[in-house]
Amino acid sequence: MGFILYILCFLYLSIPCESYYDYDLEPEVAIGWFKTNATIIEGEEIMLDFGIISSLDSWPYINPIECQLKSPGSVDLVIPSDSFYLKKTWPIENLELFGLNDDSSCSDKKYRIEARCFESEETGRVIDVKNAYLDLYVINSTPARHCEAPYFSQKVLGVNEEGVLVKELICYDTFGKAGSQYELISDNVLNLASIFEFQRDYYVGKIFFNTPLENIIISTISIAIGKHTQLFWNGQGNYFNGDEDSGPNLSVNLYGSTAIFSYYEADRIQVIKVNRVTRQNGESYLNVMIDESTGEMNVFDTHHNGIFQIVSNQDYEFFKPIQKNRRVTLVKVNGVVVKSYLKNTFDHNETCYTLLLNQIISPNLLEKFSKPLNRLDKML
Repeated sequence: MGFILYILCFLYLSIPCESYYDYDLEPEVAIGWFKTNATIIEGEEIMLDFGIISSLDSWPYINPIECQLKSPGSVDLVIPSDSFYLKKTWPIENLELFGLNDDSSCSDKKYRIEARCFESEETGRVIDVKNAYLDLYVINSTPARHCEAPYFSQKVLGVNEEGVLVKELICYDTFGKAGSQYELISDNVLNLASIFEFQRDYYVGKIFFNTPLENIIISTISIAIGKHTQLFWNGQGNYFNGDEDSGPNLSVNLYGSTAIFSYYEADRIQVIKVNRVTRQNGESYLNVMIDESTGEMNVFDTHHNGIFQIVSNQDYEFFKPIQKNRRVTLVKVNGVVVKSYLKNTFDHNETCYTLLLNQIISPNLLEKFSKPLNRLDKML
């Protein structure tokens, strides 16, 4: 039939005969997504079929067809980066798609994934894909507080996959009853303590930095140093008290929304960095990072106590991301493998391994570090 039409085209029609001949001889074949839209929960994966959605009897190609997926700008979506191939004996490819936890937004996301196919070993001609686009909806499933930078971060010693000693930054959240206070870090030699207080049930609203020279209350509004000095967030300010050369000395340096507190004495030092974060609804909370401490590789020693100390004394093994360009990875804590996400710290200067505090300190509970501060409040 195709040959007859070609002859008629040649004898009677003025249109290009090749087009008419190809159209008639090439059997119809439809390639594309079996579903053109799907929904997953953030942090989960889905398997979807892509391939020949018409009858295999109409398959016209001798060699396999090469296909690729593209989704420009979808940094929080993991799709197969390598080409895959379709042929008559392998007409369907089951593809894995993964929606990462987004650390900058707590909204639902929509991604459009385009499939492109071409004759890989024939003419290289692009093949028309019937259902070329898949709309993937990724639903946010976590509270807003989990989408933000974790409240606590510190460097810990561990090993990598090759067994080499490394020092990595981990970050973690916890929650407790509003108004309750817990010991973050203390130093028995320096006679100082850092204690935080929950604002509502899961935000840090105050940090008490108790030193022999002065007691400091860090709130979401200001930094009160003793009874006579007060610095306000989003401003600039410095405070120093003590012997600059040999110590003891206490310094406070405020730069906008970040403040650094340092205490030095007898060749020991404790430095913490506090950042005030303002949410979109206008509420503020505090994040805290241990910036420097006396101990092996600036971690901690036997004279320290508190959450930071016990977190530093666990056994860690850090793994590379599971797939290229993924932020999801694994950390082994005391022999137990837990899923972790690589996130930016609150100052966006570093990337940390996110964990939950109860994953780190188990079988201990947060209440072990409860530290009511009625006595300290009276001193201030």
